[in-house]
Amino acid sequence: MSFRPSGSQSPSINQSSKEALYTVTSRAEKYPAKAFIGLFEQRLAKAIAVGVSLAVTVAFSDFSTIRWLGLVTAAVVVPWMLAARYAGRRASTSSRTHDPGRSDVDRARRELH
Repeated sequence: MSFRPSGSQSPSINQSSKEALYTVTSRAEKYPAKAFIGLFEQRLAKAIAVGVSLAVTVAFSDFSTIRWLGLVTAAVVVPWMLAARYAGRRASTSSRTHDPGRSDVDRARRELH
């Protein structure tokens, strides 16, 4: 039995995983990064996705050319997987050096008392 999120669960899973990226950043880094990613990078990614979708539709419109789509897909997926692996290792290293006991909330509480 495999778990497959429904259409209503997918945005919440995406949002949760995106928020997890910010756990090892300071408050000063977190909010400008969230604003930049939310306003610029996500829209740029959607525009690129539309362009790629149109290009694939035009390039592979004939049934005889569809077999080359696998090679194009592999050429995109392999670097993507390498980048994800690099980012995961980088986040793992950052989380080891991050002191979870000294979060921004804890520091703010200590300053108030």
